Amino acid sequence: MVEIGAFMIKPELMNILACPACKSSLRQEEEKLVCSKCMRKFPIRNGIPILLLSETEGDERP
Repeated sequence: MVEIGAFMIKPELMNILACPACKSSLRQEEEKLVCSKCMRKFPIRNGIPILLLSETEGDERP
């Protein structure tokens, strides 16, 4: 499992999560999920990935 702070994300969940902008895979970096292609960063709040484009940091390509 991937540890995020005090929370754990099961590998099964990580395998199905994708970037909502470009549909690429995500990887965990500290308290964020980072897209492997467009490099957008999605926050994780209370153990829940927030995969909203309005909440991203990073590349703002359409």
